[in-house]
Amino acid sequence: MARVCGLPALVRTLLVLQRNDHAGAVILTDKEAREVWHARLSAEPRLLGYKLEWSSGMQDLPASVGRLSQTDQVLYWPGDLTFGRHAPQMVAAKAPEGGALVGALDGPVLLSLKALEERPELALPQLLEALRGAGNLEEATLDLKPVHLLHEADTRRAEEALLFSLRKDADGVVANYDRYISLFISRRLMGLPISPNWITFGAALLGLACGLAASVGGYWWLLAGALGFQLNSIMDGIDGEIARAKLLESRLGQWLDTIADDSCNLFFTVGAAVGCYNTPEWGSQFYLWLAGIIGFGFIVTAIMEYHYLITVAHSGDLNEFRMPWEEGDDDKEEEPAQAGPVARLLQSLKFVVRRDTFVFLTTVFALVGQLRIMVWFFALGASVVWVTILVYRVILPRVRGKGAGA
Repeated sequence: MARVCGLPALVRTLLVLQRNDHAGAVILTDKEAREVWHARLSAEPRLLGYKLEWSSGMQDLPASVGRLSQTDQVLYWPGDLTFGRHAPQMVAAKAPEGGALVGALDGPVLLSLKALEERPELALPQLLEALRGAGNLEEATLDLKPVHLLHEADTRRAEEALLFSLRKDADGVVANYDRYISLFISRRLMGLPISPNWITFGAALLGLACGLAASVGGYWWLLAGALGFQLNSIMDGIDGEIARAKLLESRLGQWLDTIADDSCNLFFTVGAAVGCYNTPEWGSQFYLWLAGIIGFGFIVTAIMEYHYLITVAHSGDLNEFRMPWEEGDDDKEEEPAQAGPVARLLQSLKFVVRRDTFVFLTTVFALVGQLRIMVWFFALGASVVWVTILVYRVILPRVRGKGAGA
């Protein structure tokens, strides 16, 4: 069985179905293949609680489905078919009574259980032809055509499509270019038994090392820290890419990634300020004050963001954090504040404070020997962010609340 980004197609589809609260699956196979697949699926810990039935033919399917759950339709998904994310799309649909809904004639197919019970002697191709002749066969619209993994070229095409889907709409301009590197690395790591959380941990250690290197001061140490910080930014995408491709996302992974990112930002920016102090030609003690301002700003910001993620977003993903004026704010507990001129200005400048952008600018300024300029931006940015969040998330809601009470 072909593997796409480290997972057999059948395992991927079963995991997708399980995540979408599908009751279970009936696997149609002969006895010899059943023994092989039973061993493989038993070795996948994420499927241990998933109900599986085994059947040798379509005629036994209604009884097997009945043992799994009470349903009037069944999804047929060939074992060599990838793009399991179509499975919940098909399950959410409705097959015509006594008929079928097909994504393609060779699968996926959503069958009415009644159609199977009325023609138990027919194999699936003959059954679909009979339903077509009776005018009881409908075609589903899928946003991406599934791929049968029959040849090596099919596997490569499926992997390329899956990797492309790992790009995020929230990626900035710099992040889009970083993705080329991170996806190149991720593709080669996905076949290895490496946990995304270990990659997150490795990236955090790299961030700590970058901060220590930058704190030494001098052109080469500051540049080494900045280049390492850029590498850390690229590595930051790898753990998420592997987690999404191998269906390993978890709340723990989200929090580890968020805490690791914030820690790396804190280590490097404070380290860079200390490094400017330790650089003879810049050695003003004011850089130590800037280091304190940066550290304070990052810590206070993190506290308020984490409080929001825990109490409002119920997520560990920092992308779920929303300011009240942001478009698409899904905060259900507060009425969004009316966006004033300051809010609109901050929203328009949001791309500047994106992590990928300021990491890239850090590298550029370090290359030209002027990282001290970025240290001032670090201090200004950290201060503006925590003050803004405090005003819009804490102070203004309380003032509005008192006003409403009066």
